[in-house]
Amino acid sequence: MESVLGSRNRASEIIVKIKEEGKEGDMIEALRKNGIVNEKIKPWKDYSGTTAGAVESFDMIKYILQGIAILVAVSTIFIISFVNVNNRKRQIGILKAIGMDKRIIITSYIFQALFYTIVGILVGVAIIYLVLVPYFIKNPLDFSLGLVTLSVEFIDIAISALFLLIAAIVGGYFPSSKVAEKNIIESIWGNG
Repeated sequence: MESVLGSRNRASEIIVKIKEEGKEGDMIEALRKNGIVNEKIKPWKDYSGTTAGAVESFDMIKYILQGIAILVAVSTIFIISFVNVNNRKRQIGILKAIGMDKRIIITSYIFQALFYTIVGILVGVAIIYLVLVPYFIKNPLDFSLGLVTLSVEFIDIAISALFLLIAAIVGGYFPSSKVAEKNIIESIWGNG
């Protein structure tokens, strides 16, 4: 840094910001391999004190909220699929009466649940990236530790989307398979 800045003995510390959080150890190792061996190099969490505790608390809150949101979404997907299938018992019975295989009926309801889920995921991602993130960049929350903006990591969205897609498959399969297994007459007349 002295050679780059053209000054001598003026800095007591240098702070390096890297693009990916959690890769601090890799950066420290790279600096050591490049000849910086006698200097103290530590990740930001070692210097942060109370900030690190606050970050860990925010991470815990994030995981709890993600879990609750996924449970609510899974329940919603299952309820919508269940109500949809129950309201179409007669149609399913007629389809079975004209010779449609129950696997085709079940698959169609799975695809319907997947369609609703994919549309919901796309709308949710659009709201996050087009509305919420820009809003919090312009209007950060003012905490005692400083200004805080919304940080959305792709891996969190991908994991949530995967859980929702699995829930759509399960939510489409069980109600439709239950009705598809019924006797044709029971399905058409709505008995049971």
